[in-house]
Parts: sequence; structure tokens; C-alpha cells
Amino acid sequence: MLKITGIVAAAAMAGVLGAWVVVARPGPPSAELLSDLAAVRTDISGAEAEAAKLNGMLCAMANLRVRILRSSEAMLEQRRLSVLHGIQIVYREDAPGAFIPPDEALLIQNEMDAANADLSAAEAEVARYNGGLIQTMAMVRVRTAKTTLSMLHQQQALIRYHIPIPNLANVQGGVEPHSTPGNPASDRDALR
Repeated sequence: MLKITGIVAAAAMAGVLGAWVVVARPGPPSAELLSDLAAVRTDISGAEAEAAKLNGMLCAMANLRVRILRSSEAMLEQRRLSVLHGIQIVYREDAPGAFIPPDEALLIQNEMDAANADLSAAEAEVARYNGGLIQTMAMVRVRTAKTTLSMLHQQQALIRYHIPIPNLANVQGGVEPHSTPGNPASDRDALR
């Protein structure tokens, strides 16, 4: 009888604690977050379908876009789960200047507008040709613009959900943003 009473008491206590946990949760993820996640998943499906039709360099570029989109999906899914389970995510800055503050939203939107314009122009150029090198180069330009847009969407989501963006230029061993290249080589010297 003592064992049964102990189990019933434990179950009752678990029910009370479970109710407390439910009450302590902040609630479901926002409609904006769910919309962003659905949009990324739709983009992934489209990008995978495009990549399946391509080969060579164009396929590699399309697969790069798929990987960027999958990275965005993973980031948004982690954010959704953290909100759903009431887990607060705290980001640490290990090195001074290692994160870019989220005040670049306007700059990113301007870059997205430029990339969209470039994408439209490249798609129009692809439509003008029936094959050949010029159409292939225009297709490369389309893939580049789509990959750029995927990266900019990811950066925009990082800012929207207050996830700091690593500034790799300020991390030890990173590339300086405005470094000058070395001296250009002549054609003959470049092949040595």
C-alpha cells in the first residue's frame, strides 16, 4: 500500500510540476518566425528541384544555395524550439569586435534590392539566348544572384531574431576587409 501511495503522490507532484512548466512557457513561436521558416523550406524545395536539373558548375552553385538555405532552416528551427520550450539563448562575445551589431538592416535591404535587380537582368539575358557561352555565363550570373539573395536573407533573419553576426575580419587570423592585393603578374609569370 505504501508503494502505491508513493507512486500516486509522485504522479500528482509530476502533474503539478508539469502544469507549472506549461504556465512558465512563453508561448508558441511568432507568426513571423513560422512564416520565415515555411518560406525557407519552400525555397529549399525549389532550390533542390533546380539543382536536380543542372550539372557541372551550375549544379555546384545551386547546391551551395541549398546548403545556405539548410543552414538558415536549422537556425530558424533552433530559434523556434527555444521559444517553444522557453529556453533563452545568450550569445557571448569571446573577442572584441567579434560580432556585428544588428543596425545593418537597411544596408542589407539595399543589397537585397540590388541582388534582385541583378537577378532579374540575368534571367532576362538567359531568356534571350538558346544556348552557348553567353547563355551559360548568364546562367552563372543567375545562380550567383540567387546564392547572394539566400545569404542576405539569412543575414536578415539573424538580425531580426537578434542573433549576432560573426565579423570574421576582426577575429584573429581573419582577412582584412580592405587589404590591397599583391602586384599583378604577367600572363607568362602567372602560369609558372
